[in-house]
Amino acid sequence: MPAYTNATARPRQELGAVIREGRGANKLNIHSQILPPLAVNKRTVHLVKAKIANAQLSRILDDYFITAPGADVERMTMKLDDDTFTISIRKREVQVPDEVEMDYADYLSVESLAAMNAAESVELTTEYLTAAAIMNASTFGAGTAAVADYTAANLAAGTINFVADIYAAIERGVDQGEILNTIVLSQQVYNRIRQSTLLKNYVVSQLGRGFEVNQSNLQLAFADAGIEKVLIGRSTYNSAADGATPVMSRVWGNTYVWVGATGNSATGTEDGISTIEGVGVNAFWDSYTPQNGYGVDTYREEKTESNIVRAKTSKAPYVANANAGTLITTGYTD
Repeated sequence: MPAYTNATARPRQELGAVIREGRGANKLNIHSQILPPLAVNKRTVHLVKAKIANAQLSRILDDYFITAPGADVERMTMKLDDDTFTISIRKREVQVPDEVEMDYADYLSVESLAAMNAAESVELTTEYLTAAAIMNASTFGAGTAAVADYTAANLAAGTINFVADIYAAIERGVDQGEILNTIVLSQQVYNRIRQSTLLKNYVVSQLGRGFEVNQSNLQLAFADAGIEKVLIGRSTYNSAADGATPVMSRVWGNTYVWVGATGNSATGTEDGISTIEGVGVNAFWDSYTPQNGYGVDTYREEKTESNIVRAKTSKAPYVANANAGTLITTGYTD
């Protein structure tokens, strides 16, 4: 009997592993370093705001206030302002039929995969909302034009001057009564400016020969100016309609570089007063979504013999102090 032969047959193994596209996206998120999370106990929140103009902040006692013995003391009017914001709730869900769960039982739990994807989606949503809040000309002004636009032509000409742009932004903060300690820019803008001649020379002048322009060295080079963080927005998201071919879009745009004040936590005690540390927070309603503003719930739907996985978030950016940030208009083009 002749031996069995088949030119197209190949030995194979059913791999107990799953190919996942878009893995690792949440490892790139920077929102918590800009707007730290803050739990609030009501959906509509009321805050007390001490403004420079009304709360008599940053005042000096110049010669006008020299007081003769027995004379009346000059009395100033002090007033506290109010601010309110309302938490927005965002939700979506996916259906996992029992038949699908059983089809893939040898590989993975489809419900667990859906829950994991749901958790990633709400985290990425916070990144997207933070970028929209920070790179916002309505909040921080239209932006001050860069010394030279961050174009490929200006890169080649050696005229991009990121250093001058940052120092000018820091000075704008001082003029608003704020100390700015953070630079936020997109990956594409970062890739452009790190090649610029003037920035390379500045890093070497600050740190010494052999130091290249990278994220950590940028922070060190600007440390004397008060910069504690240089954050690069790298995250992407799928902006296509449900079921359509993916369209990967950048969360962080190239129009602006943001220079502002951020804290390591949402609030801290200053002079015995609990104070929002930086430009703002990502507030969440802890009664509704106690796990840092996020929720992933599963419930049974018997009429379709399915488990439903629901993602929800109450986390939303709140810019508490618009004076604590400024924008550089980059003029970036591909």
